[in-house]
Amino acid sequence: MMEILQQLTAIPGVVGSLACDPRGEILALEFPSVFEESTLKRVAALLADDAGALPSLVRPDGTLELRYTGGRAIVRRFPTGTLLLVCTSAINPQLLALSLTQCWRRLERFGVRPTVVAPPPSSAAWGPDLEPVRERLLQALLRRIGPIGDMVFAQGWDAWIASGPPSPARLENLVAALAREIDEGEARARFQAEATAIITS
Repeated sequence: MMEILQQLTAIPGVVGSLACDPRGEILALEFPSVFEESTLKRVAALLADDAGALPSLVRPDGTLELRYTGGRAIVRRFPTGTLLLVCTSAINPQLLALSLTQCWRRLERFGVRPTVVAPPPSSAAWGPDLEPVRERLLQALLRRIGPIGDMVFAQGWDAWIASGPPSPARLENLVAALAREIDEGEARARFQAEATAIITS
């Protein structure tokens, strides 16, 4: 968790970040020393207060953005906790959005899923070998187009899921859609070759 917070805090314009559990206990924090820990603990308690106004202000995607003079605070609720980012007005929204997308993927590996993630299909439709294939396809795409591949893959995967029951037989459609997102011809061809080997192995 600390590694994820350090990644977020390294973004130009991010002042600090913290994660707390549903009881308001701080799981990890990455703030300059000028921020007193007692103050951050009070903030964490407020974030965990379901009886307060916060739940009614959170958007359907689980995010709340508060703007103030000189910056903004971004809150993201999870079933197992809350993430807070404090940013200056100099933050690049596009870079921040891309970095957050990457972090959500990493949080999933910790068993923490954003509230907007749909429940997985039944095991009968999903198949026991599809999840490892999904991860290998993601890595293949990242090797071709870099960090933005996280966001591109997530969008492609969601569209593929929405188009019909997920199954190994339909993976060719997913591979074709992902390949279209690669501009460079040689990189596209290499991705297609690697992806085809993954889904047919």
